[in-house]
Amino acid sequence: MNRKFIFITGPSESGKSGAAEYMEKKYPNVKHLKMRDIIKVADSKVEDDTEQFWKEYINVAMQMSEGKSIIIMDTLRKPKSALILSEILNEKMKILYIEASLKNRVIREYKKLKQEGIEVTMEEVIQRTKNKDIEKEKNGLIELRNMVKEKNGEKFSYIINNDGNIDELHKKLDEFILEINKEEIERE
Repeated sequence: MNRKFIFITGPSESGKSGAAEYMEKKYPNVKHLKMRDIIKVADSKVEDDTEQFWKEYINVAMQMSEGKSIIIMDTLRKPKSALILSEILNEKMKILYIEASLKNRVIREYKKLKQEGIEVTMEEVIQRTKNKDIEKEKNGLIELRNMVKEKNGEKFSYIINNDGNIDELHKKLDEFILEINKEEIERE
Protein backbone atom coordinates (compact mmCIF):
# COMPACT_ATOMS: atom_id res chain seq x y z
CA MET A 1 0.00 0.00 0.00
CA ASN A 2 1.27 3.44 -0.95
CA ARG A 3 0.72 5.42 2.24
CA LYS A 4 0.82 9.20 2.54
CA PHE A 5 1.84 10.88 5.78
CA ILE A 6 0.36 14.34 6.34
CA PHE A 7 1.75 16.40 9.18
CA ILE A 8 -0.44 19.33 10.22
CA THR A 9 1.02 22.47 11.75
CA GLY A 10 0.09 26.10 12.24
CA PRO A 11 -0.52 28.70 14.92
CA SER A 12 -2.53 28.02 18.05
CA GLU A 13 -6.30 27.75 17.62
CA SER A 14 -6.10 27.79 13.80
CA GLY A 15 -8.25 24.67 13.39
CA LYS A 16 -5.64 21.93 13.02
CA SER A 17 -7.35 19.21 15.06
CA GLY A 18 -10.77 20.06 13.66
CA ALA A 19 -9.39 19.80 10.13
CA ALA A 20 -7.83 16.41 10.84
CA GLU A 21 -11.04 15.13 12.45
CA TYR A 22 -13.09 16.31 9.47
CA MET A 23 -10.85 14.53 6.95
CA GLU A 24 -10.87 11.31 8.98
CA LYS A 25 -14.66 11.36 9.27
CA LYS A 26 -15.30 12.15 5.60
CA TYR A 27 -12.73 9.93 3.89
CA PRO A 28 -12.66 6.17 4.59
CA ASN A 29 -8.92 5.83 3.84
CA VAL A 30 -7.84 8.53 6.31
CA LYS A 31 -6.68 7.94 9.88
CA HIS A 32 -6.08 10.86 12.25
CA LEU A 33 -3.46 10.37 14.94
CA LYS A 34 -2.19 12.83 17.51
CA MET A 35 1.59 13.15 17.29
CA ARG A 36 1.87 13.27 21.08
CA ASP A 37 0.23 9.83 21.37
CA ILE A 38 2.64 8.28 18.87
CA ILE A 39 5.64 9.99 20.46
CA LYS A 40 4.77 8.47 23.85
CA VAL A 41 5.11 4.98 22.37
CA ALA A 42 8.07 5.72 20.08
CA ASP A 43 9.91 7.65 22.78
CA SER A 44 9.83 4.66 25.11
CA LYS A 45 11.82 2.70 22.50
CA VAL A 46 14.31 5.35 21.33
CA GLU A 47 15.74 8.08 23.50
CA ASP A 48 16.05 11.29 21.48
CA ASP A 49 14.96 13.31 18.45
CA THR A 50 17.14 11.57 15.85
CA GLU A 51 16.57 9.79 12.58
CA GLN A 52 16.22 6.53 14.52
CA PHE A 53 13.54 8.12 16.73
CA TRP A 54 11.53 9.26 13.70
CA LYS A 55 11.88 5.88 11.98
CA GLU A 56 10.42 4.29 15.10
CA TYR A 57 7.75 6.98 15.14
CA ILE A 58 6.72 6.09 11.56
CA ASN A 59 6.61 2.39 12.46
CA VAL A 60 4.34 3.13 15.43
CA ALA A 61 2.12 5.40 13.30
CA MET A 62 1.74 2.67 10.69
CA GLN A 63 0.76 0.17 13.38
CA MET A 64 -1.82 2.61 14.77
CA SER A 65 -3.20 3.55 11.33
CA GLU A 66 -5.57 0.58 11.02
CA GLY A 67 -4.40 -0.04 7.44
CA LYS A 68 -5.53 3.35 6.14
CA SER A 69 -3.63 4.80 3.18
CA ILE A 70 -3.49 8.39 4.48
CA ILE A 71 -2.22 9.05 7.97
CA ILE A 72 -2.84 12.58 9.24
CA MET A 73 -0.96 13.73 12.32
CA ASP A 74 -1.15 16.92 14.31
CA THR A 75 0.80 18.89 15.46
CA LEU A 76 4.26 19.09 13.85
CA ARG A 77 6.30 21.58 15.87
CA LYS A 78 9.93 21.73 14.69
CA PRO A 79 11.57 22.29 11.29
CA LYS A 80 14.38 19.87 12.20
CA SER A 81 11.80 17.12 12.71
CA ALA A 82 10.17 17.96 9.37
CA LEU A 83 13.53 17.73 7.57
CA ILE A 84 14.36 14.36 9.13
CA LEU A 85 10.88 13.04 8.32
CA SER A 86 11.11 14.27 4.72
CA GLU A 87 14.38 12.37 4.28
CA ILE A 88 12.80 9.18 5.64
CA LEU A 89 9.44 9.46 3.84
CA ASN A 90 10.41 11.36 0.66
CA GLU A 91 7.37 11.95 -1.57
CA LYS A 92 5.10 10.13 0.90
CA MET A 93 5.27 13.12 3.27
CA LYS A 94 3.21 16.30 3.08
CA ILE A 95 2.94 19.24 5.46
CA LEU A 96 -0.41 20.97 5.82
CA TYR A 97 -0.06 24.40 7.40
CA ILE A 98 -3.36 25.83 8.61
CA GLU A 99 -3.42 29.52 9.43
CA ALA A 100 -5.96 32.09 10.54
CA SER A 101 -5.79 35.65 11.79
CA LEU A 102 -5.23 36.23 15.50
CA LYS A 103 -8.66 37.85 15.73
CA ASN A 104 -10.47 34.81 14.31
CA ARG A 105 -8.45 32.36 16.37
CA VAL A 106 -9.19 34.25 19.58
CA ILE A 107 -12.92 34.59 18.84
CA ARG A 108 -13.23 30.86 18.06
CA GLU A 109 -11.33 29.86 21.19
CA TYR A 110 -13.35 32.26 23.35
CA LYS A 111 -16.67 30.86 22.04
CA LYS A 112 -15.46 27.28 22.50
CA LEU A 113 -14.42 27.90 26.10
CA LYS A 114 -17.70 29.66 26.88
CA GLN A 115 -19.67 26.72 25.42
CA GLU A 116 -17.66 24.40 27.66
CA GLY A 117 -18.71 26.52 30.64
CA ILE A 118 -15.24 27.90 31.28
CA GLU A 119 -15.23 31.43 32.65
CA VAL A 120 -12.63 33.42 30.78
CA THR A 121 -12.32 36.97 29.49
CA MET A 122 -11.53 37.88 25.92
CA GLU A 123 -8.35 39.54 27.15
CA GLU A 124 -7.23 36.29 28.82
CA VAL A 125 -7.81 34.35 25.61
CA ILE A 126 -5.90 36.97 23.58
CA GLN A 127 -2.93 36.81 25.95
CA ARG A 128 -2.94 33.01 26.15
CA THR A 129 -3.10 32.69 22.35
CA LYS A 130 -0.29 35.22 21.88
CA ASN A 131 1.86 33.36 24.42
CA LYS A 132 1.30 30.06 22.61
CA ASP A 133 2.22 31.73 19.32
CA ILE A 134 5.45 33.13 20.79
CA GLU A 135 6.44 29.67 21.99
CA LYS A 136 5.64 28.08 18.62
CA GLU A 137 7.59 30.76 16.79
CA LYS A 138 10.61 30.06 19.02
CA ASN A 139 10.38 26.41 17.98
CA GLY A 140 10.34 27.32 14.27
CA LEU A 141 6.71 27.76 13.22
CA ILE A 142 7.63 30.38 10.60
CA GLU A 143 10.24 28.02 9.12
CA LEU A 144 7.62 25.27 8.91
CA ARG A 145 5.28 27.62 7.06
CA ASN A 146 8.05 28.46 4.62
CA MET A 147 8.77 24.82 3.79
CA VAL A 148 6.66 25.10 0.65
CA LYS A 149 8.75 23.39 -1.98
CA GLU A 150 8.72 20.75 -4.63
CA LYS A 151 10.14 17.28 -4.07
CA ASN A 152 10.40 14.96 -7.05
CA GLY A 153 7.90 17.09 -8.95
CA GLU A 154 5.33 16.89 -6.14
CA LYS A 155 4.30 19.71 -3.87
CA PHE A 156 5.70 19.14 -0.37
CA SER A 157 3.80 21.67 1.74
CA TYR A 158 0.37 23.25 1.54
CA ILE A 159 -1.04 26.33 3.24
CA ILE A 160 -4.74 26.66 3.96
CA ASN A 161 -6.18 29.89 5.31
CA ASN A 162 -8.96 29.26 7.83
CA ASP A 163 -10.34 32.79 8.15
CA GLY A 164 -13.65 31.85 6.52
CA ASN A 165 -16.53 29.75 7.76
CA ILE A 166 -16.50 26.01 8.40
CA ASP A 167 -17.92 25.18 4.95
CA GLU A 168 -15.10 27.11 3.29
CA LEU A 169 -12.53 25.23 5.36
CA HIS A 170 -14.11 21.88 4.49
CA LYS A 171 -14.05 22.76 0.78
CA LYS A 172 -10.34 23.61 1.00
CA LEU A 173 -9.62 20.36 2.87
CA ASP A 174 -11.54 18.36 0.26
CA GLU A 175 -9.48 19.99 -2.50
CA PHE A 176 -6.30 19.22 -0.57
CA ILE A 177 -7.16 15.53 -0.10
CA LEU A 178 -8.16 15.13 -3.73
CA GLU A 179 -4.99 16.81 -4.93
CA ILE A 180 -2.59 14.68 -2.90
CA ASN A 181 -4.19 11.34 -3.58
CA LYS A 182 -6.79 11.36 -6.36
CA GLU A 183 -6.63 7.63 -7.11
CA GLU A 184 -6.85 6.26 -3.58
CA ILE A 185 -9.65 8.27 -2.03
CA GLU A 186 -13.19 6.99 -2.34
CA ARG A 187 -15.74 9.72 -1.82
CA GLU A 188 -18.86 8.84 0.06
